[in-house]
This record gives sequence, structure tokens and C-alpha cells, in this order.
Amino acid sequence: MLAALVLGAGVCAAPADPWLRVTSANFELFTTAGERGGRDLIQHFERVRSFFQQAFGLIPAGGNPVQIIVFRSPKEYDTYKLSEVSFAYFESGIDHDFIVMQSASAEHYPVAVHEYAHLLLHQTGKVPRWLNEGLAELYSNLESRDGGIVVGQIIDGRMATLQNEKWLDLQDVTTVDEHSPLYSEKTHAGMFYAESWFLVHMLALQEWYAPRFRQLGAALLEGDTASAFLKVYGKTVEQVQQDLQLYFQMPRFTGRLFHVRLPESVEAPAIEHGGFRARVALAEVLNSIPGRREAARSACDALAREFPDQWQTEQRLAEFFWRERNLEEAAQHFARAAELGADDAHLYMEYGRVQSVRGRYQEAAAALRVAVKRNSQWNEAHFELAIALVQSGSYREALREFDLVHKLPSEQAVRFYYNQAYAHYRLGDNVAAKKLLDKAAPLATTDRERAPLEELRAACCAK
Repeated sequence: MLAALVLGAGVCAAPADPWLRVTSANFELFTTAGERGGRDLIQHFERVRSFFQQAFGLIPAGGNPVQIIVFRSPKEYDTYKLSEVSFAYFESGIDHDFIVMQSASAEHYPVAVHEYAHLLLHQTGKVPRWLNEGLAELYSNLESRDGGIVVGQIIDGRMATLQNEKWLDLQDVTTVDEHSPLYSEKTHAGMFYAESWFLVHMLALQEWYAPRFRQLGAALLEGDTASAFLKVYGKTVEQVQQDLQLYFQMPRFTGRLFHVRLPESVEAPAIEHGGFRARVALAEVLNSIPGRREAARSACDALAREFPDQWQTEQRLAEFFWRERNLEEAAQHFARAAELGADDAHLYMEYGRVQSVRGRYQEAAAALRVAVKRNSQWNEAHFELAIALVQSGSYREALREFDLVHKLPSEQAVRFYYNQAYAHYRLGDNVAAKKLLDKAAPLATTDRERAPLEELRAACCAK
């Protein structure tokens, strides 16, 4: 009888949750691949991050927190993979940026580091395609050695392409974007990747160019490649290409050893069961990947069944409906998350955006006030709050918020100046309004942007 009871208890017991949560100074990792695999991988990412920061200053301030998701097997990974040949990828979510990996095997480290480089460049801002791909290639075969990181070892496939095929004109390479045939067509893409890798290899590691590499990154955020080369190196693209061809003729290339200081938590990352947090992260990933509607809905519904009355569950449901443009459902779940004590600035930012699209500008402003309270340095949140305040008629408060916006993407400049100008116009200060319209006018590139500027200018002149 006792044996039967014991057997019955074993049959009915729920299986142990397979997800572990591993945390270090700069990463949060969720894995079903076991404690050792998770610990080794997070330590590798900490070393890589320290190298990026100390060697090239590549770590941007204010980027989304990074989460790493690592599966135990291809079968587990299947729902989340982007393609049949993708063993790891970078995905930008609303609250986090993710590295998603098929397994914790060391053979997948290079592609994961490649994707992490893309993640960091995404957080830095818009950079040229050649730099994005070249840096990712350069860093893909980083190797830990003698307490440091070796970077710049030769990639045999890329070197073979450079040795056996005709090079592209560097002017063409440095002006490629995601729509260019040089980037998307198979006949040209191999040389584009090879030449981009080798160009970055020279700029980052060659004796004369390397000390100026950080300056180049800053210059590229302000202008095109040709202007940046002149500003930083005093050379034209053609002159850099000549140097690149001479660099290729050097007798041999070796990697360079960088000694890096690691955070204390690298050697002893915290490890705990991570079922709920892991499932929240998985739902965010699926909510962010185009074309995964059914999988995302299933993940959100599972959260609602297994973890009701958690604000993170309501947040994922709200984000799903927001992506579906079901604004009423999204607003309801965001409101429920707030009731449950949500403290995430991104949640209130998205809640405010939903309410703005719904035309509920006062409710939008209320949500966005919470976002800036949670993160007072968030320029984009101050900007969205200022717009909501203009739309709700709170013009003086709107102008105070605009004063707190110190930096925005260039594509938001027209909207920024127009709404400031409109607030001044409604307060009777047409002089200030016209000055702002003068700033906006040369930045407007479409009729959709020009028309409201012209209408507001006419209204200012009519008074």
C-alpha cells in the first residue's frame, strides 16, 4: 500500500521548472541548458563587454538592459529561431534587448558575440552599414587568452574572398544601406562583408589608425563616412582605400591582446530558479518578432493562466494588443498593470502612446508623467509628454517639458519644433513661434511635414 502511494505521488508530481536565472553585473541570462552552461556563457559575455568598453568605448549610456536566452536543444529553440541557419540572433524588445541562442555550446559563442556587437551598435545610434557589419565580423572570433581578450584574428573565409575576387570601390562600400544591391544580392554581399571586415580591422588595429578609432565612431554619428574620414584622419575615402590595399599586402596579420578588468560578479554570478521571469522574457521576444502572432498570443495566454495578478503578465498582454492595434484591449491591460503596482518606465511610456493614439490626451499625459518620474533622464519620454500636453491644451507645462529634452533623433526634429511653435502660438507669442518654424522649415523633407508648418506660419502672420 505504501509503495502504491509513493508511486502515485511520483506520477502526479509536476515536473521541475527547467529555467534558471543567472545574473551578473551587466547581464540577466535565462537558460534550460543547466547551471554550468549558463555560468560559463554569462562570464564570456562579461569579458566581451569589458573589452568593448575598455578597448573601444563601445558601451552606450542609457541603452535597454540586455537579457540572454539560451535553450538546451534545437527543439526548444524551434519556436523562437529566425531561420534554419540562425544559431543566435539579436532582437530589440520594448523593455530589453535580447540575445537568443540555440544552445550554450562554445561553438555558438562567435555568432552570439557577432550579434552582441550588432546590439551595442543599435543602442549607440544609427551607424553606417559597413561599420555595423565590419565590427560584428571583427569581434565574432574574440578569444580569451592569458587574462585578456585577443581580437582581430584572421577569418579564413573573408580573407579568401579578398584574395580571389575583385574588390569593390570603397566609396561604394561606405555608402551601402540595407536596400543596396551590394548588401542584399549574393553576387556582391560576400565581398561587401569581407571588405567591411578588413576595413574595420585596419581602422581598429593598425598602428596609425587605431588611436583615432573612438573619434571615428563619434564623427560617424554626426555625418557621413567621407566627412568623418576627413575630420578624423585628414584623408579622403580614396586615400583610405590606398592604405587598405597596402595593409592587405603586409606579410602577416595577428590578433591583438587586450587586457581587461572584469567586474567582481563575473567569477560568481547569482543563480536561481527563473520560471516566471523567463516566461515574461520569452513573451517579450515573441511580441517583438514580426510574423509570430500566434506564438506570441499563446505565450501571453500561458502567462495569464499560470501567473495571474502579476503586472508583468498584464504588460505583455498589453504589448501584444498594442502591436495588433487593438487599442482598447491594450489600454485596459496597461491600466491593470498600473493597478497591480507596475514600476517600469517603459510600460508607462507605451501606455501613454496608446492613449495618445486613442485621442485620450489627458490620460496619455498622466501615464507619461509616471514614465518621466521613473526615469527623469529619458529624453524621449519628456518629448512624448510635451506632445501630449500640447494636445491636451496644457501649453505652459508643455513648454517646460520641451526644455527638458536635450537630445532627439534627427527624424523627430520637425515634430519637436512644430509643437513648440504651436504652444507659443496658442499662448500669444507669435515671435517665438515664427523663430521655431524657421528652424523647422529646412528640416522638413515631405509635403506631410511642410503643410502644417505653412498653415501655422499663416496663422501667426494673420494675427
